[in-house]
Amino acid sequence: MRVGLMQPYFFPYAGHFALIANTDLWVVFDTAQYTPRRWMNRNRVLRSDEGWDWITLAVRSNSPDTPVMDVVLHDAGRSRRLILGRLMHYRQSAPFAKITLDLVSDVLDVPAGCSLVDVDVRGLEAVCGYLGIRLDLRRSSQISFKLSGPSHPGAWAPAVSAAVGGDEYLNPPGGAGLFVVSEFKELGITPLLCHTTSFKYLSGPYTFQEDLSILDALMWCSPNQIVDYLHSAVVSPLADVEEVKVA
Repeated sequence: MRVGLMQPYFFPYAGHFALIANTDLWVVFDTAQYTPRRWMNRNRVLRSDEGWDWITLAVRSNSPDTPVMDVVLHDAGRSRRLILGRLMHYRQSAPFAKITLDLVSDVLDVPAGCSLVDVDVRGLEAVCGYLGIRLDLRRSSQISFKLSGPSHPGAWAPAVSAAVGGDEYLNPPGGAGLFVVSEFKELGITPLLCHTTSFKYLSGPYTFQEDLSILDALMWCSPNQIVDYLHSAVVSPLADVEEVKVA
């Protein structure tokens, strides 16, 4: 079984879904520390004039060591209205604007005090459902696992993969330097990398912007076009890493 493990992100870019499409089990790392002003509660979409802009889920103030699973939204209704308002300009020329806006509206239709992770997971489920991608999802807070050896950022992946019975682990190339291959091999797990190319598509009268939220791709591309891109990813073994920073 091939496992993927990533922090919860808000409507992440297409490469995130390429990972999901090439795994058997997707683990949302909700026990990770919440990081403000990153991708957990915001992402980028096209502006109505030029360039890109943020869409953001407002969250309540948190201490620096708060796990993301304990972060809750602040005024979920207002965030929903602001985000939908920032996306409305797509209706002028994007062929799949209506169905994408309906998807976003449904995902963000949550009660007051909803957790950030719940919304991020709802987003993953909605996009995968629309694209017809199988999503077998678990949260790290629901998994019992132990770290062995010195603690470092790459130690979570083999520990969680072993706990759920995985024999392969898939990660984007950008994080390869975090891992020690021997830690996977000791647990009978093969670490793999998922290589993707830039996903380029026509964006009507707008200047194309790379690596925006998946929402931008959903506005302009058919599900088949996006799925073809996701399945074009190339999977290869992770080479041995000689050194890793230990916390």
